[in-house]
Amino acid sequence: MGLDPRQCVDEYVMKVIRIKSRQLVGRYGFTSSDRCDIEQELLVDLIVALRQFDPARAQRTTFISAIVQRSVARVIRHRRQPMRDYRRCRESLDRVVTDDRGTVLDVVDQGADERERIDLQIDLDNAWNSLPAQLGDLVSGVGEESVADIERRTGRTREAIRYAVRRVRKQLADQGMEIHLPNNQSDPPAHT
Repeated sequence: MGLDPRQCVDEYVMKVIRIKSRQLVGRYGFTSSDRCDIEQELLVDLIVALRQFDPARAQRTTFISAIVQRSVARVIRHRRQPMRDYRRCRESLDRVVTDDRGTVLDVVDQGADERERIDLQIDLDNAWNSLPAQLGDLVSGVGEESVADIERRTGRTREAIRYAVRRVRKQLADQGMEIHLPNNQSDPPAHT
């Protein structure tokens, strides 16, 4: 049972695969440069499936057509998965992008880093603005001033400052921002 792939891959097989790959070009985000890859995927799927061929159940041409069609459906499903969906692509990765100074940016790396930085800044600003005003004022100098300077500026005790820092850390952690906090210590640094 089954067919030997070396004997079965003939002009008919290649014709079916070429036709199906041409039909995909221009659809589902496939371009003419994808044709060779599509043909190769369809051929590999067919070669693997040839071991299952049973001449008592179907003709060779029917079996080949069915396997190729099933492979085409798999390729389309794979292409339309949310993380690869061609419809979500807003612009070409080859497009040259410059910043306001004319510096060429790499769309994939620097553009994504800049968007992430802006999103993080917005999230941190929102988290900071959600703090009670007196709490934010009390810990605003942590990391930039010594504890003694914060004591003098606010008139609060060292223990009150440490307590405020712990409350702020907990509140930011509750909002999912703990990975962006400077360190995992619960107390402000003694000196900066």
